[in-house]
Amino acid sequence: MRYEQNWIGVRIGANGTTEEFTATVPGNIQLDYGKYAGFADVQYSDNYKQYLPLEDDHWEYKTKLSYEKHDGERVFFVSGGIDYKYDILLNDCLIYAYEGMYRPVELDLTDLLLLNGENDILTVHIYPHPKRADAPAGTLYVTFTTRSVL
Repeated sequence: MRYEQNWIGVRIGANGTTEEFTATVPGNIQLDYGKYAGFADVQYSDNYKQYLPLEDDHWEYKTKLSYEKHDGERVFFVSGGIDYKYDILLNDCLIYAYEGMYRPVELDLTDLLLLNGENDILTVHIYPHPKRADAPAGTLYVTFTTRSVL
């Protein structure tokens, strides 16, 4: 059986400050934050500039797990993909880490859950996207090179 969770988003600013807001999964946590913060439509004019200060922040999706488990059943966390570098924690213990684009994830949580799962907190911590050291300020600029293959 599939159980949808209620998610909280957390913005962790470069200065260590945190803000919590309602998040939608699947979705885009920066867009959820923009809605919470009252940003204008990112797809209109130069409204995207409101999001530029968010590029170096860390983000978290958090949920208190809610499900029914019957004898013999297993409990899984399933995601179609998370971008780009992230950690998955259960009750503040790292259970999975990955770096790459949108690789599906399926983790068996059954043996890691607390009694009855009533207090289990699942966290997905997302790191800022990597940037080239000499990239222009405010960009995610990367370069591609070609080479001959013999």
